[in-house]
Order: sequence, then structure tokens, then C-alpha cells
Amino acid sequence: MNISSTDALIILDVQNDFCPGGTMPVLNGELVAARLTLVAKKFIQKKASVFATQEWHPKDHSSFLSANGQWPDHCIQFTSGADFHESLQLPVESNIVRKGSNKDIDAYSGFVDSQLRELLLEKKIARLFIGGIATDTCVLNTVIDAINFGYSTHVLTDAVAAYDVEPGDGDRALHLMHFNDAELIRSDDLSN
Repeated sequence: MNISSTDALIILDVQNDFCPGGTMPVLNGELVAARLTLVAKKFIQKKASVFATQEWHPKDHSSFLSANGQWPDHCIQFTSGADFHESLQLPVESNIVRKGSNKDIDAYSGFVDSQLRELLLEKKIARLFIGGIATDTCVLNTVIDAINFGYSTHVLTDAVAAYDVEPGDGDRALHLMHFNDAELIRSDDLSN
């Protein structure tokens, strides 16, 4: 599959709190980070765009257990937990998109409480390739929104990792994305 200048890679939430040692780690989060580093290089080489979303929560975010929400406190603004994982080496040309800074909005999707849609329109992006954390939350919601916004959407199945709160949640999320017309591919399907 060829990458063109109207394509974009969206890297979702590959942050310390979602990787081993963080407050909400997924299995193999650091491997997802390393894989997406390689994919991002391919996109930049082909003059395509790279976007990396970064959860950027205030310390009193409504989703936090400390605020009677459902998730451990995570990705708090200006903390190391909110930083990108060290194995994710983003090209300097990457666009960083912060989301979830409104304490009352969950912002599972990269399109919610962020500037992602406006940036994609500005750059005239037609096709999206999506990877990151976590398959069964932010990846799923971003993919569904992307499809609803009319983007041809591809999920990099070897560059995602799931929470699997219930065993198999990640696989079910991939099935749901495919059912909604996302194409499931592997990163090595992208030509060099």
C-alpha cells in the first residue's frame, strides 16, 4: 500500500501512564511505541502527515477515580505520566494534538476536545492510518469518528494494544472497527 501526501498517520496516546510502569498500563505499550516510530518515519519520507494525540488532563478530571470516575488518575498536565513514551520517537514534523483538557469531557476519541479535525481539514487529508493505545477505548472511538467524518480509515493491527478489561475486548473492538468499514492492515503492508 502506497503512502501519499494526502494520507495521515494518527498515533493515539502513546504516553507513559499507558505503558508499563504507568498508572494505566497496557500490555506491550512500549512495543507499540517502537513500531509507530518506524511507521512515522515512513510517512515523513513520503511527505505525508503525522499526528500524535496526547491526553492532557487537569488534576481534577471527571474520569478519575479521585473524582468518582472510572479510571485511575492519568496523563495529568505537566507530569511525566502525560509525556510520550521514550520509545516513541516522533519526527520533528509531527503535529502534537492535545485532548481531554476539559475536566468534564472524557475525550476517548482523538476528535473530541481537540483540534484534530480542523488540522486534518487544513492539510486536506483524505485517508487515515491509525495506531496507538488503547484498542478498546481511544483507538476504537477515534476510528468510528473518522469513518463518520468520511475518511477512508485503516487500523494498524500490529501497532495497537488493548486494556482488555474483559478478556477479548481488544479483538472485539477490532471486529467492530472492521464491521464499520475500517480496513485492518499491518504496518508492513505499507510500502517503503
